[in-house]
Amino acid sequence: MKHPTPTAFGALLASVLAFALAGVLELFWLRAALEGSARAIVLGFDLLAGVLVGLLLAATLPAFARLVQPRRWFARYVRPADAPAELDGRWHAWLVAAGVGLLGLAGVAGFAGLVGHGFNRPGLAGAFVALGAAAGAGVGVAAALPVRLIVARVLDRLAPQGRLLGLPTPVWPWLAVAAMGALALLWILRLDLGAYRLEWVLQVVIGGAIAKGLIAVRGGATPFRFGLVGSGVLVALLGLAGWSLTAFDADPLATTRIPLKGHLSRIVLGGLRKLADRDGDGYAGAFAGGDCDDTNPEVGPHAAEIPGNGIDDNCQGGDAPIEVEEPPPEEEPPATPDEPRYVPRKLNVVVLLIDTLRPDHLGTYGYERPTSPNIDNFAKSAVVFDRVYAQAPNTPRSVPSLLLGRYPSRITWIKRFERFSGVVPEANQSLFEIFQAGGWRTEAVSAHWYFERADHIQDGVDQWDNRGAKSIKESNTQSAAPELTPRVVERLKALGEAKQPFVLFAHYFEPHGKYMNQRSVKVFGKGLMDKYDSEIA
Repeated sequence: MKHPTPTAFGALLASVLAFALAGVLELFWLRAALEGSARAIVLGFDLLAGVLVGLLLAATLPAFARLVQPRRWFARYVRPADAPAELDGRWHAWLVAAGVGLLGLAGVAGFAGLVGHGFNRPGLAGAFVALGAAAGAGVGVAAALPVRLIVARVLDRLAPQGRLLGLPTPVWPWLAVAAMGALALLWILRLDLGAYRLEWVLQVVIGGAIAKGLIAVRGGATPFRFGLVGSGVLVALLGLAGWSLTAFDADPLATTRIPLKGHLSRIVLGGLRKLADRDGDGYAGAFAGGDCDDTNPEVGPHAAEIPGNGIDDNCQGGDAPIEVEEPPPEEEPPATPDEPRYVPRKLNVVVLLIDTLRPDHLGTYGYERPTSPNIDNFAKSAVVFDRVYAQAPNTPRSVPSLLLGRYPSRITWIKRFERFSGVVPEANQSLFEIFQAGGWRTEAVSAHWYFERADHIQDGVDQWDNRGAKSIKESNTQSAAPELTPRVVERLKALGEAKQPFVLFAHYFEPHGKYMNQRSVKVFGKGLMDKYDSEIA
Protein backbone atom coordinates (compact mmCIF):
# COMPACT_ATOMS: atom_id res chain seq x y z
CA MET A 1 0.00 0.00 0.00
CA LYS A 2 1.38 3.37 -0.97
CA HIS A 3 1.20 6.07 1.68
CA PRO A 4 1.32 9.66 0.40
CA THR A 5 3.96 11.97 1.76
CA PRO A 6 2.40 14.72 3.94
CA THR A 7 2.35 18.09 2.22
CA ALA A 8 3.37 21.42 3.71
CA PHE A 9 -0.21 22.63 3.32
CA GLY A 10 -1.53 19.57 5.13
CA ALA A 11 0.93 20.01 8.00
CA LEU A 12 -0.03 23.67 8.43
CA LEU A 13 -3.78 23.01 8.28
CA ALA A 14 -3.56 20.05 10.67
CA SER A 15 -1.62 22.13 13.21
CA VAL A 16 -4.00 25.08 13.03
CA LEU A 17 -7.02 22.79 13.47
CA ALA A 18 -5.35 21.01 16.39
CA PHE A 19 -4.55 24.24 18.22
CA ALA A 20 -8.07 25.48 17.58
CA LEU A 21 -9.24 22.50 19.64
CA ALA A 22 -6.59 23.31 22.28
CA GLY A 23 -7.94 26.87 22.29
CA VAL A 24 -11.45 25.58 22.97
CA LEU A 25 -9.99 23.83 26.02
CA GLU A 26 -8.59 27.14 27.28
CA LEU A 27 -11.95 28.83 26.72
CA PHE A 28 -13.51 26.15 28.88
CA TRP A 29 -11.00 26.84 31.66
CA LEU A 30 -11.60 30.60 31.42
CA ARG A 31 -15.36 30.45 30.87
CA ALA A 32 -16.07 32.50 34.01
CA ALA A 33 -13.37 35.11 33.37
CA LEU A 34 -14.08 36.02 29.73
CA GLU A 35 -17.00 37.13 27.64
CA GLY A 36 -17.73 38.48 24.18
CA SER A 37 -14.84 39.37 21.91
CA ALA A 38 -12.25 38.52 24.58
CA ARG A 39 -13.05 34.84 24.03
CA ALA A 40 -12.44 35.16 20.30
CA ILE A 41 -9.11 36.90 20.98
CA VAL A 42 -7.99 34.05 23.25
CA LEU A 43 -8.86 31.56 20.52
CA GLY A 44 -7.05 33.71 17.96
CA PHE A 45 -3.89 33.82 20.07
CA ASP A 46 -3.97 30.03 20.44
CA LEU A 47 -4.33 29.76 16.66
CA LEU A 48 -1.16 31.84 16.33
CA ALA A 49 0.65 29.15 18.31
CA GLY A 50 -0.81 26.62 15.90
CA VAL A 51 0.46 28.66 12.95
CA LEU A 52 3.97 28.69 14.42
CA VAL A 53 3.96 24.93 15.02
CA GLY A 54 2.39 24.37 11.62
CA LEU A 55 5.05 26.39 9.83
CA LEU A 56 7.76 24.37 11.59
CA LEU A 57 6.05 21.13 10.55
CA ALA A 58 5.47 22.40 7.02
CA ALA A 59 9.15 23.28 6.68
CA THR A 60 10.50 20.03 8.08
CA LEU A 61 7.95 17.21 7.94
CA PRO A 62 7.66 16.60 4.16
CA ALA A 63 11.43 16.61 3.70
CA PHE A 64 11.87 14.39 6.75
CA ALA A 65 9.27 11.91 5.47
CA ARG A 66 10.90 11.71 2.04
CA LEU A 67 14.40 11.35 3.46
CA VAL A 68 13.82 8.96 6.37
CA GLN A 69 10.65 7.19 5.21
CA PRO A 70 9.55 6.39 8.78
CA ARG A 71 6.78 4.00 7.70
CA ARG A 72 9.29 1.76 5.94
CA TRP A 73 11.73 2.08 8.85
CA PHE A 74 9.13 1.00 11.42
CA ALA A 75 7.94 -1.81 9.15
CA ARG A 76 11.28 -3.58 9.71
CA TYR A 77 10.27 -4.21 13.31
CA VAL A 78 6.57 -5.02 12.83
CA ARG A 79 5.34 -8.49 11.85
CA PRO A 80 1.92 -9.32 10.40
CA ALA A 81 -0.53 -10.82 12.89
CA ASP A 82 -0.71 -14.13 11.00
CA ALA A 83 3.07 -14.52 10.70
CA PRO A 84 4.75 -17.38 12.61
CA ALA A 85 5.57 -16.40 16.21
CA GLU A 86 9.25 -15.70 16.33
CA LEU A 87 11.06 -14.14 19.21
CA ASP A 88 13.24 -11.13 18.63
CA GLY A 89 13.86 -10.07 22.21
CA ARG A 90 16.66 -7.68 21.38
CA TRP A 91 14.51 -4.72 20.41
CA HIS A 92 11.89 -5.37 23.08
CA ALA A 93 14.63 -5.57 25.71
CA TRP A 94 15.95 -2.21 24.53
CA LEU A 95 12.55 -0.70 25.23
CA VAL A 96 12.57 -1.88 28.84
CA ALA A 97 16.19 -0.81 29.23
CA ALA A 98 15.32 2.66 27.97
CA GLY A 99 12.61 2.95 30.61
CA VAL A 100 15.05 1.92 33.34
CA GLY A 101 17.60 4.39 32.04
CA LEU A 102 15.06 7.20 32.13
CA LEU A 103 14.17 6.27 35.71
CA GLY A 104 17.84 6.52 36.63
CA LEU A 105 18.11 9.91 34.98
CA ALA A 106 14.95 11.18 36.67
CA GLY A 107 15.99 9.83 40.06
CA VAL A 108 19.43 11.45 40.15
CA ALA A 109 18.22 14.70 38.60
CA GLY A 110 15.29 14.82 41.03
CA PHE A 111 17.60 14.31 44.00
CA ALA A 112 19.82 17.13 42.70
CA GLY A 113 16.73 19.32 42.43
CA LEU A 114 15.79 18.62 46.05
CA VAL A 115 19.29 19.51 47.22
CA GLY A 116 19.46 22.57 44.96
CA HIS A 117 16.16 23.82 46.37
CA GLY A 118 18.01 24.71 49.56
CA PHE A 119 20.54 26.92 47.74
CA ASN A 120 20.21 30.68 48.08
CA ARG A 121 21.60 31.60 44.66
CA PRO A 122 19.46 30.58 41.65
CA GLY A 123 22.48 30.40 39.35
CA LEU A 124 24.32 28.03 41.65
CA ALA A 125 21.19 25.93 42.12
CA GLY A 126 20.68 25.71 38.35
CA ALA A 127 24.29 24.65 37.77
CA PHE A 128 24.00 21.99 40.46
CA VAL A 129 20.79 20.59 38.96
CA ALA A 130 22.41 20.56 35.50
CA LEU A 131 25.35 18.58 36.87
CA GLY A 132 22.88 16.25 38.55
CA ALA A 133 21.05 15.73 35.26
CA ALA A 134 24.36 14.96 33.51
CA ALA A 135 25.26 12.49 36.24
CA GLY A 136 21.77 11.02 35.98
CA ALA A 137 22.25 10.48 32.26
CA GLY A 138 25.42 8.52 32.99
CA VAL A 139 23.65 6.47 35.64
CA GLY A 140 20.78 5.81 33.25
CA VAL A 141 23.09 4.56 30.49
CA ALA A 142 25.08 2.44 32.94
CA ALA A 143 21.87 0.88 34.23
CA ALA A 144 20.25 0.39 30.82
CA LEU A 145 23.03 -1.70 29.25
CA PRO A 146 22.99 -4.61 31.73
CA VAL A 147 19.19 -4.44 31.98
CA ARG A 148 18.90 -4.95 28.22
CA LEU A 149 21.05 -8.08 28.37
CA ILE A 150 19.16 -9.48 31.35
CA VAL A 151 15.72 -8.83 29.82
CA ALA A 152 16.74 -10.37 26.49
CA ARG A 153 17.96 -13.55 28.20
CA VAL A 154 14.88 -13.75 30.41
CA LEU A 155 12.60 -13.45 27.39
CA ASP A 156 14.57 -16.14 25.55
CA ARG A 157 14.14 -18.54 28.48
CA LEU A 158 10.57 -17.76 29.50
CA ALA A 159 9.06 -17.31 26.06
CA PRO A 160 10.96 -19.32 23.46
CA GLN A 161 7.81 -19.48 21.30
CA GLY A 162 7.15 -15.78 21.35
CA ARG A 163 4.35 -15.78 23.96
CA LEU A 164 4.39 -15.20 27.71
CA LEU A 165 1.34 -15.80 29.95
CA GLY A 166 -0.88 -15.89 26.91
CA LEU A 167 0.30 -12.58 25.45
CA PRO A 168 2.76 -12.02 22.61
CA THR A 169 6.20 -11.28 23.99
CA PRO A 170 6.45 -7.81 22.35
CA VAL A 171 3.46 -6.70 24.42
CA TRP A 172 5.24 -7.09 27.77
CA PRO A 173 7.93 -4.42 27.31
CA TRP A 174 5.24 -1.97 26.26
CA LEU A 175 3.20 -2.87 29.33
CA ALA A 176 6.27 -2.32 31.51
CA VAL A 177 6.92 1.10 29.99
CA ALA A 178 3.22 1.97 30.31
CA ALA A 179 3.31 0.97 33.98
CA MET A 180 6.35 3.18 34.57
CA GLY A 181 4.61 6.04 32.82
CA ALA A 182 1.45 5.53 34.87
CA LEU A 183 3.44 5.58 38.12
CA ALA A 184 5.21 8.76 37.01
CA LEU A 185 1.87 10.34 36.09
CA LEU A 186 0.36 9.43 39.47
CA TRP A 187 3.37 10.97 41.20
CA ILE A 188 3.02 14.16 39.15
CA LEU A 189 -0.70 14.39 39.88
CA ARG A 190 0.07 14.32 43.61
CA LEU A 191 2.18 17.46 43.30
CA ASP A 192 0.76 20.93 43.84
CA LEU A 193 1.68 22.39 40.46
CA GLY A 194 -1.13 24.92 40.20
CA ALA A 195 1.14 27.81 41.17
CA TYR A 196 3.33 27.10 38.12
CA ARG A 197 0.36 27.51 35.75
CA LEU A 198 1.39 24.71 33.42
CA GLU A 199 -1.96 24.37 31.65
CA TRP A 200 -0.39 25.87 28.53
CA VAL A 201 2.05 22.93 28.40
CA LEU A 202 -0.92 20.57 28.33
CA GLN A 203 -2.43 22.63 25.50
CA VAL A 204 0.78 22.37 23.47
CA VAL A 205 1.02 18.62 24.08
CA ILE A 206 -2.61 18.10 23.10
CA GLY A 207 -2.28 20.35 20.06
CA GLY A 208 0.90 18.66 18.91
CA ALA A 209 -0.54 15.17 19.42
CA ILE A 210 -3.73 15.97 17.51
CA ALA A 211 -1.75 17.59 14.70
CA LYS A 212 0.50 14.56 14.39
CA GLY A 213 -2.52 12.27 14.45
CA LEU A 214 -4.29 14.22 11.72
CA ILE A 215 -1.19 14.22 9.56
CA ALA A 216 -0.63 10.50 10.07
CA VAL A 217 -4.25 9.43 9.54
CA ARG A 218 -5.45 11.96 6.98
CA GLY A 219 -2.19 13.22 5.56
CA GLY A 220 -3.04 12.53 1.94
CA ALA A 221 -6.80 12.95 2.01
CA THR A 222 -9.11 15.87 1.43
CA PRO A 223 -9.20 18.45 2.96
CA PHE A 224 -5.55 18.07 3.92
CA ARG A 225 -4.42 18.65 0.38
CA PHE A 226 -4.63 22.06 -1.21
CA GLY A 227 -8.19 22.57 -2.39
CA LEU A 228 -11.36 24.59 -1.91
CA VAL A 229 -12.44 23.05 1.41
CA GLY A 230 -9.03 22.99 3.05
CA SER A 231 -8.14 26.46 1.80
CA GLY A 232 -11.42 27.89 3.07
CA VAL A 233 -10.95 26.41 6.54
CA LEU A 234 -7.36 27.61 6.75
CA VAL A 235 -8.22 31.13 5.56
CA ALA A 236 -11.05 31.40 8.11
CA LEU A 237 -8.85 30.32 11.02
CA LEU A 238 -5.94 32.51 9.92
CA GLY A 239 -8.38 35.41 9.60
CA LEU A 240 -9.45 34.94 13.21
CA ALA A 241 -5.82 34.84 14.30
CA GLY A 242 -5.02 38.01 12.38
CA TRP A 243 -8.09 39.80 13.72
CA SER A 244 -7.04 38.99 17.29
CA LEU A 245 -3.77 40.88 16.72
CA THR A 246 -5.63 44.06 15.79
CA ALA A 247 -8.48 43.74 18.29
CA PHE A 248 -6.48 43.03 21.44
CA ASP A 249 -5.45 46.59 22.34
CA ALA A 250 -9.03 47.86 22.03
CA ASP A 251 -10.56 45.17 24.23
CA PRO A 252 -10.25 46.12 27.94
CA LEU A 253 -11.31 42.69 29.14
CA ALA A 254 -8.72 40.91 27.01
CA THR A 255 -5.90 43.30 27.96
CA THR A 256 -6.52 42.72 31.67
CA ARG A 257 -7.56 39.06 31.82
CA ILE A 258 -5.21 37.37 29.33
CA PRO A 259 -1.95 38.57 31.01
CA LEU A 260 -3.25 37.49 34.43
CA LYS A 261 -5.42 34.43 33.81
CA GLY A 262 -4.57 33.20 30.32
CA HIS A 263 -2.74 29.94 29.64
CA LEU A 264 -1.37 29.39 26.13
CA SER A 265 -2.78 32.79 25.12
CA ARG A 266 -0.70 34.39 27.89
CA ILE A 267 2.47 32.75 26.57
CA VAL A 268 1.66 33.89 23.02
CA LEU A 269 1.02 37.42 24.29
CA GLY A 270 4.41 37.46 26.01
CA GLY A 271 6.07 36.46 22.75
CA LEU A 272 4.17 39.11 20.79
CA ARG A 273 5.25 41.79 23.25
CA LYS A 274 8.88 40.77 22.91
CA LEU A 275 8.62 40.91 19.13
CA ALA A 276 6.92 44.33 19.29
CA ASP A 277 9.49 45.84 21.68
CA ARG A 278 11.31 48.05 19.20
CA ASP A 279 13.65 49.84 21.60
CA GLY A 280 14.64 46.75 23.57
CA ASP A 281 13.76 48.12 27.02
CA GLY A 282 11.59 45.13 27.93
CA TYR A 283 8.25 46.86 27.28
CA ALA A 284 6.28 47.04 24.04
CA GLY A 285 4.22 49.91 22.76
CA ALA A 286 1.73 47.49 21.22
CA PHE A 287 -0.31 44.68 22.81
CA ALA A 288 -0.93 46.77 25.96
CA GLY A 289 2.75 46.56 26.84
CA GLY A 290 2.73 49.96 28.55
CA ASP A 291 5.54 51.68 26.59
CA CYS A 292 4.34 55.12 25.49
CA ASP A 293 7.47 55.74 23.36
CA ASP A 294 8.76 52.52 21.85
CA THR A 295 11.58 54.33 20.08
CA ASN A 296 13.27 55.55 23.26
CA PRO A 297 14.70 52.92 25.66
CA GLU A 298 14.86 55.56 28.41
CA VAL A 299 11.06 55.88 28.39
CA GLY A 300 8.73 53.18 29.68
CA PRO A 301 7.10 51.76 32.80
CA HIS A 302 10.59 50.94 34.12
CA ALA A 303 11.85 54.53 34.01
CA ALA A 304 11.90 57.10 36.78
CA GLU A 305 9.80 60.20 36.12
CA ILE A 306 11.79 63.43 35.74
CA PRO A 307 9.52 66.39 36.57
CA GLY A 308 9.42 69.30 34.18
CA ASN A 309 11.35 67.81 31.23
CA GLY A 310 8.29 67.67 28.98
CA ILE A 311 8.47 63.86 28.71
CA ASP A 312 6.22 61.25 30.24
CA ASP A 313 9.22 59.16 31.31
CA ASN A 314 7.33 56.42 33.16
CA CYS A 315 4.24 56.41 30.90
CA GLN A 316 1.93 57.25 33.79
CA GLY A 317 -0.19 59.96 32.20
CA GLY A 318 2.08 62.88 31.35
CA ASP A 319 5.07 64.77 32.61
CA ALA A 320 5.13 65.33 36.36
CA PRO A 321 5.06 69.02 37.33
CA ILE A 322 7.95 70.59 39.15
CA GLU A 323 7.09 70.95 42.79
CA VAL A 324 7.67 74.50 43.94
CA GLU A 325 8.78 74.68 47.52
CA GLU A 326 6.62 76.96 49.58
CA PRO A 327 8.39 79.53 51.69
CA PRO A 328 8.81 78.46 55.28
CA PRO A 329 6.15 79.79 57.64
CA GLU A 330 7.00 82.75 59.76
CA GLU A 331 8.40 81.80 63.10
CA GLU A 332 6.01 82.29 65.96
CA PRO A 333 7.26 84.13 68.98
CA PRO A 334 8.44 81.79 71.70
CA ALA A 335 5.85 80.85 74.26
CA THR A 336 5.98 82.63 77.56
CA PRO A 337 6.85 80.51 80.60
CA ASP A 338 3.31 80.95 81.93
CA GLU A 339 1.75 79.51 78.75
CA PRO A 340 0.98 75.75 79.14
CA ARG A 341 2.45 73.46 76.50
CA TYR A 342 0.81 70.23 75.28
CA VAL A 343 3.08 67.20 75.50
CA PRO A 344 1.73 64.31 73.36
CA ARG A 345 1.38 60.99 75.13
CA LYS A 346 3.65 58.22 73.88
CA LEU A 347 1.35 55.45 72.75
CA ASN A 348 2.32 51.81 72.49
CA VAL A 349 2.63 50.41 68.96
CA VAL A 350 2.08 46.80 67.89
CA VAL A 351 2.90 45.74 64.31
CA LEU A 352 1.75 42.30 63.10
CA LEU A 353 3.22 41.42 59.71
CA ILE A 354 1.64 38.39 57.99
CA ASP A 355 3.81 37.54 55.01
CA THR A 356 2.11 37.44 51.56
CA LEU A 357 -1.40 37.81 52.98
CA ARG A 358 -4.03 38.67 50.36
CA PRO A 359 -6.63 41.18 51.54
CA ASP A 360 -9.30 39.63 49.32
CA HIS A 361 -9.02 36.45 51.39
CA LEU A 362 -10.06 38.19 54.61
CA GLY A 363 -13.64 38.44 55.79
CA THR A 364 -13.35 42.16 56.47
CA TYR A 365 -12.73 42.67 52.74
CA GLY A 366 -15.71 40.55 51.71
CA TYR A 367 -14.26 37.04 51.51
CA GLU A 368 -16.95 34.41 52.02
CA ARG A 369 -14.81 31.86 53.85
CA PRO A 370 -14.19 32.19 57.60
CA THR A 371 -10.43 32.57 57.26
CA SER A 372 -9.94 35.51 59.64
CA PRO A 373 -12.62 35.78 62.37
CA ASN A 374 -10.30 37.50 64.86
CA ILE A 375 -9.04 40.03 62.32
CA ASP A 376 -12.63 40.66 61.22
CA ASN A 377 -13.78 41.36 64.78
CA PHE A 378 -10.87 43.71 65.36
CA ALA A 379 -11.56 45.52 62.08
CA LYS A 380 -15.11 46.38 63.20
CA SER A 381 -13.72 48.96 65.63
CA ALA A 382 -10.56 49.87 63.71
CA VAL A 383 -9.59 51.94 60.69
CA VAL A 384 -9.58 49.73 57.58
CA PHE A 385 -7.67 50.86 54.49
CA ASP A 386 -9.07 49.98 51.07
CA ARG A 387 -6.14 51.10 48.91
CA VAL A 388 -2.94 49.58 50.25
CA TYR A 389 -0.26 48.22 47.94
CA ALA A 390 2.92 46.21 48.43
CA GLN A 391 6.09 48.20 47.92
CA ALA A 392 7.69 45.43 45.85
CA PRO A 393 6.64 42.19 44.12
CA ASN A 394 8.84 40.05 46.38
CA THR A 395 9.35 39.72 50.12
CA PRO A 396 13.13 40.44 50.34
CA ARG A 397 12.46 43.95 49.00
CA SER A 398 9.05 44.59 50.56
CA VAL A 399 9.87 43.77 54.20
CA PRO A 400 12.91 46.11 54.45
CA SER A 401 10.79 48.79 52.81
CA LEU A 402 8.23 48.43 55.60
CA LEU A 403 10.83 48.51 58.36
CA LEU A 404 12.76 51.44 56.89
CA GLY A 405 9.83 53.51 55.64
CA ARG A 406 11.38 53.88 52.18
CA TYR A 407 10.67 52.56 48.72
CA PRO A 408 13.07 49.74 47.79
CA SER A 409 14.63 51.99 45.15
CA ARG A 410 15.49 54.53 47.87
CA ILE A 411 17.13 52.03 50.21
CA THR A 412 20.92 51.80 50.20
CA TRP A 413 21.61 48.06 49.99
CA ILE A 414 24.88 46.35 50.87
CA LYS A 415 24.55 44.36 47.62
CA ARG A 416 21.81 45.84 45.50
CA PHE A 417 21.10 42.82 43.31
CA GLU A 418 21.48 40.15 45.99
CA ARG A 419 18.19 38.46 46.88
CA PHE A 420 18.49 38.80 50.65
CA SER A 421 20.80 41.76 50.93
CA GLY A 422 21.29 43.64 54.14
CA VAL A 423 21.18 47.44 54.35
CA VAL A 424 23.89 50.04 54.89
CA PRO A 425 23.33 51.36 58.43
CA GLU A 426 24.88 54.77 57.84
CA ALA A 427 22.56 55.51 54.90
CA ASN A 428 19.32 54.10 56.33
CA GLN A 429 17.37 54.73 59.50
CA SER A 430 14.78 52.15 60.51
CA LEU A 431 11.51 52.82 62.28
CA PHE A 432 12.90 50.90 65.24
CA GLU A 433 15.83 53.31 65.51
CA ILE A 434 13.49 56.31 65.38
CA PHE A 435 11.26 54.92 68.12
CA GLN A 436 14.27 53.86 70.17
CA ALA A 437 15.73 57.35 70.01
CA GLY A 438 12.37 58.75 71.10
CA GLY A 439 12.28 56.71 74.28
CA TRP A 440 10.29 53.64 73.25
CA ARG A 441 11.27 50.10 74.15
CA THR A 442 11.60 48.17 70.86
CA GLU A 443 11.13 44.42 70.61
CA ALA A 444 10.43 41.87 67.87
CA VAL A 445 9.19 38.28 67.83
CA SER A 446 9.68 36.02 64.80
CA ALA A 447 10.86 32.57 63.75
CA HIS A 448 12.52 33.02 60.37
CA TRP A 449 16.06 32.75 59.04
CA TYR A 450 15.83 36.02 57.07
CA PHE A 451 16.12 38.20 60.17
CA GLU A 452 19.41 36.49 61.03
CA ARG A 453 20.84 36.75 57.55
CA ALA A 454 19.97 40.29 56.40
CA ASP A 455 22.66 42.50 57.93
CA HIS A 456 21.48 45.45 60.05
CA ILE A 457 17.79 44.60 59.64
CA GLN A 458 17.69 44.25 63.45
CA ASP A 459 19.28 47.65 64.12
CA GLY A 460 17.33 49.68 66.65
CA VAL A 461 15.66 46.66 68.30
CA ASP A 462 16.37 46.24 72.00
CA GLN A 463 15.34 42.58 72.01
CA TRP A 464 14.67 40.38 68.97
CA ASP A 465 13.37 36.90 69.79
CA ASN A 466 13.92 34.79 66.68
CA ARG A 467 13.79 31.36 68.28
CA GLY A 468 12.67 28.52 66.03
CA ALA A 469 14.23 29.91 62.85
CA LYS A 470 15.00 27.13 60.37
CA SER A 471 16.84 26.83 57.06
CA ILE A 472 15.41 28.12 53.78
CA LYS A 473 14.24 24.66 52.75
CA GLU A 474 12.76 23.83 56.16
CA SER A 475 11.00 27.19 56.45
CA ASN A 476 8.84 26.37 53.41
CA THR A 477 7.00 23.70 55.41
CA GLN A 478 7.38 25.27 58.84
CA SER A 479 4.30 26.27 60.83
CA ALA A 480 5.58 28.49 63.62
CA ALA A 481 2.35 30.33 64.46
CA PRO A 482 1.23 27.96 67.27
CA GLU A 483 4.51 28.62 69.12
CA LEU A 484 4.89 32.23 67.99
CA THR A 485 1.57 33.63 69.21
CA PRO A 486 2.06 32.65 72.89
CA ARG A 487 5.44 34.37 72.83
CA VAL A 488 3.87 37.52 71.40
CA VAL A 489 1.14 37.50 74.05
CA GLU A 490 3.73 36.95 76.77
CA ARG A 491 5.78 39.95 75.64
CA LEU A 492 2.66 42.11 75.35
CA LYS A 493 1.77 41.39 78.96
CA ALA A 494 5.31 42.02 80.18
CA LEU A 495 5.72 45.24 78.21
CA GLY A 496 2.27 46.43 79.25
CA GLU A 497 3.19 46.12 82.91
CA ALA A 498 6.30 48.25 82.45
CA LYS A 499 6.13 52.03 82.57
CA GLN A 500 8.14 52.58 79.38
CA PRO A 501 6.19 52.92 76.09
CA PHE A 502 6.96 50.12 73.66
CA VAL A 503 6.94 49.03 70.03
CA LEU A 504 6.38 45.30 69.43
CA PHE A 505 6.86 43.80 65.96
CA ALA A 506 5.72 40.23 65.16
CA HIS A 507 6.25 38.37 61.89
CA TYR A 508 4.19 35.41 60.64
CA PHE A 509 5.39 33.46 57.60
CA GLU A 510 2.73 30.77 57.06
CA PRO A 511 0.99 32.06 53.87
CA HIS A 512 4.38 32.54 52.19
CA GLY A 513 5.66 28.97 52.39
CA LYS A 514 4.33 25.81 50.81
CA TYR A 515 0.54 25.79 51.03
CA MET A 516 -0.53 23.01 53.40
CA ASN A 517 -3.66 22.07 55.30
CA GLN A 518 -2.98 22.71 58.98
CA ARG A 519 -4.45 20.18 61.41
CA SER A 520 -5.09 22.77 64.11
CA VAL A 521 -7.40 24.92 61.94
CA LYS A 522 -10.25 24.51 59.49
CA VAL A 523 -9.51 22.58 56.29
CA PHE A 524 -11.30 24.06 53.25
CA GLY A 525 -10.29 21.51 50.62
CA LYS A 526 -7.36 19.96 48.78
CA GLY A 527 -6.75 22.63 46.12
CA LEU A 528 -3.95 25.18 46.31
CA MET A 529 -6.32 28.03 47.12
CA ASP A 530 -8.00 25.90 49.77
CA LYS A 531 -4.65 25.21 51.42
CA TYR A 532 -3.71 28.89 51.23
CA ASP A 533 -6.91 29.75 53.10
CA SER A 534 -6.03 27.15 55.72
CA GLU A 535 -2.63 28.81 56.20
CA ILE A 536 -4.41 32.11 56.93
CA ALA A 537 -6.90 30.54 59.32
